Amino acid sequence: VLNPSAPGEDPTISDRSTLEAMACGRPVIVPDQDGKYNMVTDGREGFHIDPNNENKLLTVIRELCSDARIFYRFSVAARETALQFPLKQISQH
Repeated sequence: VLNPSAPGEDPTISDRSTLEAMACGRPVIVPDQDGKYNMVTDGREGFHIDPNNENKLLTVIRELCSDARIFYRFSVAARETALQFPLKQISQH
């Protein structure tokens, strides 16, 4: 799941959608900005990328789509991480 939020957007919406995707076992791609997405460890549950770096975005999408083992490993890690948050926090984060 790609979360293309930009600086200045309502953080509760993007945080919630990221946690919801992770709870569903989906690897996430989030902007690399000011520790906002500290629930995502780069290279574990997904990737942090510079929103202006299209080449990096294409690289991580290809990596997730071309290697089922990596996708599965990230999926399991994403779900495990999301489940550390109370369900109420995921739905209201």
